[in-house]
Amino acid sequence: MDFILKDIAFLDQKRREQRLSNGLTFGNLGKEGVSKIIEIATQISGNRSPDSYLNSLRTIPIEMLIDFFSRTENINSLFSWARDFENAAYNGSFVNPNDLEGSLKGPLSLILDYAEIDRRKFFGRFSVPNARDNGLRIISATYGTHRNSFDITNALNLLIKDNRLELIVGNDIAGDPDQGTAKDCKIVYELNGQKQTKSFKEGERVLIPEHGEYV
Repeated sequence: MDFILKDIAFLDQKRREQRLSNGLTFGNLGKEGVSKIIEIATQISGNRSPDSYLNSLRTIPIEMLIDFFSRTENINSLFSWARDFENAAYNGSFVNPNDLEGSLKGPLSLILDYAEIDRRKFFGRFSVPNARDNGLRIISATYGTHRNSFDITNALNLLIKDNRLELIVGNDIAGDPDQGTAKDCKIVYELNGQKQTKSFKEGERVLIPEHGEYV
């Protein structure tokens, strides 16, 4: 999107919206290019008419995208948003969407709305349990070796269900911080107001609290 918008940044609002509408509907080939491809495909398959396919493209709900990305302030911010999202994606540890800067939550919410995903349910899915509401809370957790390790605090908090954390220690949690080497997991947690620390080896089963412990 950033690459496309550089060509329309200096156009007036109406022409920006027209260009975006065409691009979001037909892609970089434009209406003519897509029409040719559809025409060839329908001739080969013999199914439906080219116009029926073109009409289906026009039903894509792109109005909200056009309105958002045609604004000058959003065009100017797009590169920095892309950079910050990339940094979050390649971060060594899980980045909770609720911890993103407010400037990033705007475009993320737009994409959720476009995909018809309830944004409240999405962000609520990543809400970290509060110690006052949940007997178990992970204060800090790391996975790795003395050379390199990942912070997996948020990832483990999200795995808590019914006041219990259960998993097998491994690279599935957040990736491999030190390939070819046995890893350890250290978890500092609060349970019923009491702070405790436990360590586990790679491949070991984590069960907090253990069977018989009061929650």
